[in-house]
Amino acid sequence: MADLAQELQAVLEGLKDLSAEEGAVPSELLPPGDLAFLREKLLQMQSPLEERKPKQPKEILAEIRTYSWPQEYASELLSLKNFLGGYKFGEAEEVLAALVAKLEK
Repeated sequence: MADLAQELQAVLEGLKDLSAEEGAVPSELLPPGDLAFLREKLLQMQSPLEERKPKQPKEILAEIRTYSWPQEYASELLSLKNFLGGYKFGEAEEVLAALVAKLEK
């Protein structure tokens, strides 16, 4: 039974490695981000995203991701990244709008 547990642990560790982004820096090593900066950058993404032009939003998001963010924003930023990567513009716009609204409170 112990061998099975060790094998499962090895598989789980391998899956963690697969799910990690290649070359990604752990968020605890990144400088903390400023919420005013985040809001400004998100607003810059709106127009090109509405026009279904993903290049500029992806570049802006890459810049945003050079900072660490509180978990309440980090999870939505990851969702935004995934939707942009999958060309799911409607979903990306919804997440973007929710983030901007949260920052304006």
